[in-house]
Amino acid sequence: ENYSGIVFDLKVNRTISLLNKNQIQEYIGNLPDGIKFVGFQSENILTNTGTKTRDKQTGLLSIWILSMLNADDSTTIIIPLKKTDSLKNVKTLTDDYFGKVPSDRLKKNDGMVLFKADGNFRSKIGVSPAAALPIAGSYDSKNGVLTIAQFSLPEGASDYVNSLWKMQEDPFSGDAVNAYNDGPIDGKQMGKFYELESSSPAASLASGQQITHVHRTMHFKGSKEELNELALRLFGKGLAELSLK
Repeated sequence: ENYSGIVFDLKVNRTISLLNKNQIQEYIGNLPDGIKFVGFQSENILTNTGTKTRDKQTGLLSIWILSMLNADDSTTIIIPLKKTDSLKNVKTLTDDYFGKVPSDRLKKNDGMVLFKADGNFRSKIGVSPAAALPIAGSYDSKNGVLTIAQFSLPEGASDYVNSLWKMQEDPFSGDAVNAYNDGPIDGKQMGKFYELESSSPAASLASGQQITHVHRTMHFKGSKEELNELALRLFGKGLAELSLK
């Protein structure tokens, strides 16, 4: 039941899969020799089992999935942005979910967003569907781990659930990709973790209709040279440019 008192009848099917080397290479290309890896994904299907079509007037649901990971002072979240002139007058980044993120924790330039993932300052950012790409990541420079998240991002979809914690003037102007860094609130903390989050579009589903959203997480551990090769291929930048000091 949503805030307006509308009851949703639905079914959710989730399939969790461990990825082998061939599958990972299908998604990101050949892996450097000697690199260690693990990958997994969830395929999530939301079906409207009610008798009514869901629309904006009564409310829409979306599928929201995240990679929740251990935070560290040496870890930086990486979110690439589309590079296009059409974004000049479009808001691409929301950086005030839990208050404005300080400038030393968030950098945006040259088609890339870098966000501190140390678990010491509660903050969240989001990238609009107009600017988002179906990939995000993080780099732990101390432990030599590059993490990649890939996810569904339907071309041309613009209606996403707005998850800002307030009454919404435009509830379907939300972000397609989010990142969260945990931190203490009133002396308490959920944990030293961060998240790479993805969402499906807001699902306007007729009775019996369904929407599918896939989110996969892949960790790579290796030498700086090996990880730098992956970073250049996936983000167009080397590790030195993908770390907040």
